[in-house]
Amino acid sequence: MDLARLLFSFRGRLSRGPYWVVVLGSMAVMAAVAFAFAALGTVAATPDLLTTMSAVFGVGSLLQLWIFLATTVKRLHDRGRSAWWLLVFLVLPALMPSVGTGLYHIDRSGVGLLVFSLAALALALWALVDLGFRRGTPGDNRWGPDPLGGVAVAP
Repeated sequence: MDLARLLFSFRGRLSRGPYWVVVLGSMAVMAAVAFAFAALGTVAATPDLLTTMSAVFGVGSLLQLWIFLATTVKRLHDRGRSAWWLLVFLVLPALMPSVGTGLYHIDRSGVGLLVFSLAALALALWALVDLGFRRGTPGDNRWGPDPLGGVAVAP
């Protein structure tokens, strides 16, 4: 798989190794850029420089988001799941603490906030294990051939 297809395409499958390389590499790049911008901002903080850095960081963040979504969709495909699972693995855990906070404003006991926060954590851990540590579907599936070259086992 070529680099452009790996990073930007939503088609096909992706095994665990390349997925981790892209995810950890993206995190390292964003951390290095944030650190460099923070250092540069403290040394030479002019309004024009800060505006430029904000724009570059914003565009870079959108690019990183695209790369993360593209690789995660391919990883979901490798696990035999459609991209709709992004709702379960990413969107739902992000929204659940807000629902719990809303319940806290109603009942003030904090139980709803705790339950929804723990449920969000459970979903996030499930996503981590499912996408990061479990092998993909052996053999071909509807999203393409096995990236590891495995053969499907007959039932």
